[in-house]
Amino acid sequence: MVRARHEADEGTLKNLRKLEPIGDILNLPQPLVRTSEIVCILDTNAISNRDVSKHLMNTHIHYKVPAEILLELAEWYKLQQIPWELDAVEICDVTNEFPPEIDYMFSESKGRSPSIADKKVVALALESKACAIISDDRDLWDSGMSEEIEKNYGHRIQIIRPRYFNDWLKRHNLLDANSSWDECTTRV
Repeated sequence: MVRARHEADEGTLKNLRKLEPIGDILNLPQPLVRTSEIVCILDTNAISNRDVSKHLMNTHIHYKVPAEILLELAEWYKLQQIPWELDAVEICDVTNEFPPEIDYMFSESKGRSPSIADKKVVALALESKACAIISDDRDLWDSGMSEEIEKNYGHRIQIIRPRYFNDWLKRHNLLDANSSWDECTTRV
């Protein structure tokens, strides 16, 4: 299943998603990488937040972070914890070449543009067609980036603050093992 997942077309992936619950019922060992329909990108403050880290093993969500976030995490002064479940998060390389919607992001309330790490979070979300970015960073939810990306790329990326993540999961039936995800269009 793991090998097929990496080489599969969308039809095969759909079949693998149907087979995974059967493996759960039969208590078969889990493959290292689950087939998830939802992609969420984590920011530094989300990784260390208990409200988010307790859901990192959620099989419905494929979590990703740019490598720079881990470097930022190593130097971060608001660190609550480093979760044991961090191995469920895919670490991705992201280039420094950003589309204009990301490169020109600007937080009105902070009066500055976001850091390179924050821009990489958004670039990874766009590249991965992620449904959400989990972040408490004003640079991301105050910049109008989500609306610009939706307008120019036709893809809506929600910015979810860590303290509301559990509620977001409940609203979308993602806490239930038998739930499914229809669309990424609901606003937070």
